[in-house]
Formats: sequence, structure tokens, C-alpha cells
Amino acid sequence: MELKKQILLYLLIFYLIGSPIISLAQEQENGTKIPQSWEEVKLFLVKLFGGIPGGIKKAWREAISFWQRMYQKVIEIWKKYCWNRVEKIFIFLRAQFERRRLIFKEEFKKKLQETKEDLSKFCKKIYEILFKKILERFNKKE
Repeated sequence: MELKKQILLYLLIFYLIGSPIISLAQEQENGTKIPQSWEEVKLFLVKLFGGIPGGIKKAWREAISFWQRMYQKVIEIWKKYCWNRVEKIFIFLRAQFERRRLIFKEEFKKKLQETKEDLSKFCKKIYEILFKKILERFNKKE
């Protein structure tokens, strides 16, 4: 059994490594000739680079379609697995903010009332002081 495995392994290695080497060693029948004049160089370059714009357009279209498919897959995965969890977090946070907002609103009303009372007391004191100063001035002049 071991011998059969070894033979199969050697054959596999030979076909994987040996077949490309053998095919490279064969002569090419339709080999490219070296250009002999400037016209041939020009024709060669036109043939070589002539297909690039079309190839770029084709590659660009394929890339756009690929990324559109990827975007659709990501959206599907997001909606299927992630959105429910994120929505629960948003609902929880919204409830917390609403609760905090109500507490803040009550505290703000209390602070506003205290500030009004303090301002009223302060204004009364200033009024009394100013009134006394004015009375003192009138009393001095008389």
C-alpha cells in the first residue's frame, strides 16, 4: 500500500513540475518576429497598446459591477445580522436620553426658579440701597 502511494506521489510531482518544463522546451510555431523597420515597430506598438483603452473600459465595468454586488451583499448582511442589534442599542440609548432629558428639564426649572428668586432679592437690595442714597442726597441738600 505504501509503495502505491509513493508511486502516485512521484507521478503527481512529475506532472505538476515536469509538464510545464516540457511545454516550455518546445519551439513556438507562431513566434513574434523582431521588427526590421520603423513601420513594423509602429504596427507592433499599435497592436500591443491598441487594445488597452477597450481593456480598461471592460475592466472598469467589471470592477463597478463587482463592487455593486459587494455593496449589495454588505447591505444584506447588515440588515440580516447587524441592524437588529444596532436598533436595540439605539432604542435603549433613546430611552436613556429621554429619561435624562426629563430629569434635566426638572432640574433646569428648579435652577431657573432659584435664579429668579436670587435675582429678585438682589434687585430689592439694590433698590433699597439706591433709594437710601437718593434720600440721603436730598436730605443733605435741604
